[in-house]
Amino acid sequence: MLQLLLTPHLRDTLLGEWQEAWAVPLLAELRAACELYRGTRWPASLLAAATRDQRVRTVWRNVSAKQLLPSATSRPFLHPVWGPSITMVETVPRYLTGFKIISFVPDHAM
Repeated sequence: MLQLLLTPHLRDTLLGEWQEAWAVPLLAELRAACELYRGTRWPASLLAAATRDQRVRTVWRNVSAKQLLPSATSRPFLHPVWGPSITMVETVPRYLTGFKIISFVPDHAM
């Protein structure tokens, strides 16, 4: 999550419509985690790391937990080989509680 939010090359080059298609849904998920796991260290640590960045902090102020996108939603992705969009698929490992594996699948492969 931090890489998608903070890496300049990703957010300014590969992740099309970074704020609306990427930052808002990711930060909505983080806001939901902060509400669900109130008092737990990991969402607060992730939030602190992400909001050190001015662009992320600005988006965070206007994000609601209701702005979640379902897994397998196509998003703009500006890649010379994979094309103009990808689908982000989240998998929850059975034995790693609280973790997700995020895979990017080019839309033309689906």
